[in-house]
Amino acid sequence: MKRQAVMKACTFAFLLPFTLTALADEQSYKLADRLTKLTNQTISDHQRPIWLKNTTVKFGVANEETVWMVNTLQPVWQSRFETVFLQGKLKQRYSRMVSNIGSGYRWLTADNNLVLGLNGFYDQDVKTNAERFSIGGEAFSEDTSVRANVYNAIGELTALPDGQSLALNGYDLKLETPAPIFRNTRLSFKTYQWNTSTSIEPVQGWKTSIKTFPNNKLKVELGASSSTLAETEVFLNLTYQFGKHNKQKSAIFDKLAPQRTRVVREFAMQAEDS
Repeated sequence: MKRQAVMKACTFAFLLPFTLTALADEQSYKLADRLTKLTNQTISDHQRPIWLKNTTVKFGVANEETVWMVNTLQPVWQSRFETVFLQGKLKQRYSRMVSNIGSGYRWLTADNNLVLGLNGFYDQDVKTNAERFSIGGEAFSEDTSVRANVYNAIGELTALPDGQSLALNGYDLKLETPAPIFRNTRLSFKTYQWNTSTSIEPVQGWKTSIKTFPNNKLKVELGASSSTLAETEVFLNLTYQFGKHNKQKSAIFDKLAPQRTRVVREFAMQAEDS
């Protein structure tokens, strides 16, 4: 059974590029969505080993090209007050493949009011063999989160033949907290700076938004972003969740569990994905 599940997932990933080429865009999106759901359903079956249940696969289409991604998050050791885990991702996009693997450690403070965390990651662009590493820190209360990451290239910055950029050096800082006045509303702010393989001056930018939840299924996000490469842009996102919704408030102990709160790093090696 285990071998059959893995073989099914591999077969889907192999056949998808050929199938998408023969179909129209709308049909391709539908097929990618079906394959994503079917693969994850196969992986998460109760008879599968724990490590496979903590792995997800995603298929998609972007600019008439196949996109796929594999995410895995594996707890190594957990107690009521501490946790150690591994987190990794393999992503194929724009005919390029980027992989990353890292580990994290989180612990609960003595007063049970904060969860603190440290993490480290290694990234590689398979096409160019460009490499970088990052170190990051996290702090969570029941309602507020602060995350920071510093990225550093291993070796020289690499320029791609097609003119695309690799974001290798830089930092990001993100804060998310409840709004002081309005109920069911959250504020977030992100600032970042990075050097790419094709730019001389560092790219700096910021993004801020306000999120409100009118009911248990609808989320409304209004925000703005700006960088040295683009003028200020205003955006509005509406998210509706079908099916059941968990109304239970997240407890401070939930922040220890990597399955509930993943390590977030704000920009990928491919600068256009950031």
